[in-house]
Amino acid sequence: MLRERGPEGYATFKSKLRLSSANAFGAHTTDIQPPFSFWIDTWRPELNRLRWYHRFSALTSKAGGFDIERDVRSGHGPLGALYPTNTTHWCKEGDTASFLYLVPNGLGDPAHPEWGSWAGRYGANETFPGKPYFWANQVDAWNGSTNRDNTLRRWAVHLQNDFAARLDWCVNDFAGANHPPHPRIAGALHRTAKPGERVILNAAESSDPDKHALKFEWVHYAEAGTLNAAIPIAGSSTSEASFVVPPSARAGETIHVALMVTDSGVPALTRYQRVVVTIAEH
Repeated sequence: MLRERGPEGYATFKSKLRLSSANAFGAHTTDIQPPFSFWIDTWRPELNRLRWYHRFSALTSKAGGFDIERDVRSGHGPLGALYPTNTTHWCKEGDTASFLYLVPNGLGDPAHPEWGSWAGRYGANETFPGKPYFWANQVDAWNGSTNRDNTLRRWAVHLQNDFAARLDWCVNDFAGANHPPHPRIAGALHRTAKPGERVILNAAESSDPDKHALKFEWVHYAEAGTLNAAIPIAGSSTSEASFVVPPSARAGETIHVALMVTDSGVPALTRYQRVVVTIAEH
């Protein structure tokens, strides 16, 4: 492309690309100007001698009792039977994170890898300062521990249940399989609020295509926002919840609250919506 179109044409073409991948472009990513407009490395960095690529299978392969033989390879048609097991890691799914980062399930936003998704949560790649490049260098506090694994582990049951349901779709008609719920939060998903103000969260209009009963859970996703404070959520297990912006909050800081709606089907399926509150001036 650089030889065919020259520096200007090359830059125009390159500006149109957004990458979610390991680095497959060598010097075009690292050295040749301009940088890509956006690159998220879903494989790295290596921590404790393990790349993020290798952690995906380890954290998800048995999440929620998932069993690759029962839930995929047996009784799920010719597609399920093709799932390979002669791989270096059991249920090897390292490449899947590059795809799951883009799945529109209501949790993640491809433009904001730092917000977290089924592929984990990403931060600025320190190897390329000043460039819009990201990789898996973030940690989440969850279930009594704080580490990088939690950025994926906290969603692992949800994504594996989703995988199992999709394989059911291969062999069952609509009535014989489960389908994900539809969360619906009233009002804007991006809001402003002042310190001390109560923010009302209402998801009573959420629904399920199979008419299953729904379970609601509202979570303050502290790591995704910039306000460094614990924020209790009143009614966190109901369809209508609320929280108070801490009086110490500063203008411009953000609070992220994720809604998880889970149906009562088999397997239970979860979808999300996220409210981002930006602190306004007093």
